[in-house]
Amino acid sequence: FPMKKSLFFSLLIVCTAIQTLVAQQEPRYTMYMYNGLLHNPAYAGRSERLSIDAYYRNQWVKIDGAPKEIAISGHTALTKKSRFGVGGYLEYDQIGVHQRFTLGGAYSYRLQVGPGTLSMGVEANILHLRSNWNDVQVNPEGNNDDPLFQGNQTAWLPNFGLGLYFNTQAFYLGASCPRLLQNQLYADGTVGNAKEFRNYFFTVGGVIQPMEDFALKPSALVKMVPGNAPIQTDLNLNFIFRKMFEMGGSFRFDSQFVPESANLIALFHYKDKYRIGYAYDFTISQLQSYTSGSHEITLGIDIGGTKNRYKSPRYF
Repeated sequence: FPMKKSLFFSLLIVCTAIQTLVAQQEPRYTMYMYNGLLHNPAYAGRSERLSIDAYYRNQWVKIDGAPKEIAISGHTALTKKSRFGVGGYLEYDQIGVHQRFTLGGAYSYRLQVGPGTLSMGVEANILHLRSNWNDVQVNPEGNNDDPLFQGNQTAWLPNFGLGLYFNTQAFYLGASCPRLLQNQLYADGTVGNAKEFRNYFFTVGGVIQPMEDFALKPSALVKMVPGNAPIQTDLNLNFIFRKMFEMGGSFRFDSQFVPESANLIALFHYKDKYRIGYAYDFTISQLQSYTSGSHEITLGIDIGGTKNRYKSPRYF
């Protein structure tokens, strides 16, 4: 049984990794609502302060080769009340034998539209992809005699993306595509026709505050790779207490609203400047028998700006 289980995990991760190469799925975060810059360049400069955020995600614990992500980002308006924003991020993710480093920079321009602000953003990024085919075990004896899984490969893939973001004090709506070019992953074609497919993100959310020290923060994220991967949907509801504590949860669905995970989120704001959050994903898909779930941590800080507390301190 242990050998069969090991083979099952190996095949599962290899197949998932190859599927990731074909569909080029972007990393996914349960706490997406706290930093839109990782999927939308129009979010840059959302605040006049310099906002710095870091993420760590360990997905499907106990499964060897399961996805892991680390990201750090920062963004700010160029000057006080400026219409221009800038930002950048560094992201690392690993799944199976594949490792990806992404470095990106974003620029946004904001216009006053009715009661809110419309931001238009553009980003330039470069992806470094490495596939360690020598680490793939293709048979129970551990021999690697398949020519497809011999040798390691690397590639540098420049790209650019676009985004829109509209927000008021209590509502936001966004749409973006971080990578518009569909680069072929490896020029020698050893991974077939695998390439970077366009990932589209759509976000919506807001804050409902029925009383001074209590508020509701619903949000949703939809990620699409048309014709190449299932539609992924996150539906979230957080409760905010005294503008300091956030607690809530979400459900993640694949196409046709098949449930994948139920997620718990907790976040603490300190002096409207520091943030620390944790999320736990309870797997409810067919993988639930093999994993204890997924963990995610975020840390954030806002530097500079006004000394007075914002009316909606970093809710979105």
